[in-house]
Amino acid sequence: MVLVVPLTSNKYALRLPHTFEIKKSWENNLNKDSIALIFQIQSLDRKRFINKIGSLEKSYMKEIKNKIKKLIDLYWTKKNFIEIHQNVFILPLFNKHMANALKERKFRKTIKDIKTLKIQGARNIAKAAIKAYSLKPTKEAEKQLINARPTEPMLANALKYYEKNNKEKTLKHFDFSQEKINENVLKILNKKNQVIFTHCHSTNVVNALINAKKKGKKFEVYNTETRPLYQGRITTKRLKKAKIPVTSFVDSAAKVALTKEQGTKKVDFVFLGSDAILENGVINKIGSGMFAEIAYNNKIPVYIIADSWKFTKQVKLEERQFQEIWKNRPEKVKIRNPAFEKIDKKHIKRIVSELGILTLNQFIKEFKKNPYDF
Repeated sequence: MVLVVPLTSNKYALRLPHTFEIKKSWENNLNKDSIALIFQIQSLDRKRFINKIGSLEKSYMKEIKNKIKKLIDLYWTKKNFIEIHQNVFILPLFNKHMANALKERKFRKTIKDIKTLKIQGARNIAKAAIKAYSLKPTKEAEKQLINARPTEPMLANALKYYEKNNKEKTLKHFDFSQEKINENVLKILNKKNQVIFTHCHSTNVVNALINAKKKGKKFEVYNTETRPLYQGRITTKRLKKAKIPVTSFVDSAAKVALTKEQGTKKVDFVFLGSDAILENGVINKIGSGMFAEIAYNNKIPVYIIADSWKFTKQVKLEERQFQEIWKNRPEKVKIRNPAFEKIDKKHIKRIVSELGILTLNQFIKEFKKNPYDF
């Protein structure tokens, strides 16, 4: 049985049901699992055909119409149309050629979205890369995905794991890791009304705090806006939605937030995410190293809340375009826009991952025992 969507005007309606058995004479042109369109139109003109789809009756779901439009846009060629009656055609969709073309398009879109920061956050980037790699599991595809964001070791580690396992098992790691991180963060939040400082947006940090709230922990959060792209506002919105008290600070007021100046409360912990865990420190959003140093000098413990797949031997520090800072800068004014910096090992109290609450040395030792076993 092949699903057939009739695209006929009321005037020329063929009165065909939405599904019917394809005649033997058409079977060679259709795969077993094909979806086909049957329609009546005077001209195989691309623009007219798209307009025809756009004027379908309301009974056809918008989702179907939009999908069809995308498929036609990708797959338009007259030789794919099968005339079954005068001016009545069948267009098979989702055959092997179509499926491959659609996969390639999705793959390239993922790479573009990673490069342009439409997809943000190490975990989200890694998951998107896994799904894209499943469409095109080749060495060249893996290289393209890694090069789309070479500063994200989690992406590379996830693809390495995928090579020896499968998509489903690889994706399961993220939830497994988050559950263990949640359990470990609960052990740290051992008193009522504690204040936590965080910077930028970390999925692991935010999810752990939301889980702690659900488990009855009472605390509040200070976080930064994280200029120039304001990723910290994502954190603020998610915490607010979870009914966690949160105060947002401009980045340059972090010392005020961390040292009880100008009426701020005593901060009990600093929770930071990680873009990369190295043997001699952690790479995270620019400002993280400065905030960790301020915290260390004020005896505030700094915890890195991160998945173990962030570990890498080395990573390139990205510097982004000046337009993010000042689009219409005066002539001959130089602007630096570093995106990441290192948090020194001595400023880090513990790494909180699915492997436990460990010092950096303990974490590395544990990770190297079996880096991809969970």
